[in-house]
Amino acid sequence: MGAARPTKVFGVGLHKTGTSTLGECLRVLGYDVCPEEAAYATLDDVAARDYGACLEVAQNYDGFQDSPWNCTDAYKVLDAAFPQAQFILTRREENRWFGSFLRWARQYNSGEAPAVLCTLGGPLTAGRREASIRAYRRHNAGVIDYFSATERKLLVVDWEAGDGWRRLCDFLDQPVPDVSFPHVLRSQ
Repeated sequence: MGAARPTKVFGVGLHKTGTSTLGECLRVLGYDVCPEEAAYATLDDVAARDYGACLEVAQNYDGFQDSPWNCTDAYKVLDAAFPQAQFILTRREENRWFGSFLRWARQYNSGEAPAVLCTLGGPLTAGRREASIRAYRRHNAGVIDYFSATERKLLVVDWEAGDGWRRLCDFLDQPVPDVSFPHVLRSQ
């Protein structure tokens, strides 16, 4: 068996980068993953850079994916509040990311949802492709830069490029489970 799990593991990749896959991986590994309902209840506050409710929710779980953990500069606040936490930045090729995110926004009529606005700085529309991709790059670069001086705090993965159990489990110091890697929402 691997070492004791860190206090918290936060997925800080933007939507449609494999965050649901990360959440399922953490569940398989035995993490108590924060339910979307509890996390999303704090989203408007985090989008306004009020982290009190978000930090209260984070006290109750040890695995996190998606919003609000990936909004604005929440990763900095989470790192300060939980210094033993580890962070995982899920990424994918930016054109595939944008297409998937845009299809999702159209399907759910969510182009102006708080999760979109706080991560992209504006609505998600076909006409804002370049601005959205710049926001995606800026977010990823900000996360990587912030954690660059801290060893073993950040793992960057791309599930579509072949990252899977081995990289994740090595980072978390956990044994690789004897189950197939759970690509959740792969078709999106």
